[in-house]
This record gives sequence, structure tokens and C-alpha cells, in this order.
Amino acid sequence: MEDKILAYVVGIGRKKGEFVDRDTDLFESGILDSLEVISLLLYLQEEFDTVFSPDDLQFENYQSVNKIIKWTKGQLK
Repeated sequence: MEDKILAYVVGIGRKKGEFVDRDTDLFESGILDSLEVISLLLYLQEEFDTVFSPDDLQFENYQSVNKIIKWTKGQLK
């Protein structure tokens, strides 16, 4: 799971010419914007066969790959 999430976000960064590691602030660096967060959620739902609620749309859940992984693990329990 972690590698798939990292690869997905690194792919977004690569398209924008930005380096991404697990602690990169994805909003501050311009890697994620509101539309890309929605795309990320759709990817996570499809890839891990889960459904997220509107309450899951909290900025801090998507600030870095590590935070996305931590948040996603909590959702999949």
C-alpha cells in the first residue's frame, strides 16, 4: 500500500518537475491542489476498495505522503 501511494504522488510531482519524498509538503510545493486531492481520493478508493466520506477531506490528511499513508491505514481498518 505505502509503495503504491508514494508512486502515485511521485508521478504527480514528476509531471510538475518536482521531487517528492515521504515528508514533502504537497501543498506548499504545489504538487497537490484541490482537484488533484479529489483524483487522489478516487485512486485510493479504487485501488484499496474503500469509500471515504466528506469528513475525510481535511487538509492535514494530505499534507505529505506519510500523512496520506497514516490516514489511509486508519480508514482501511
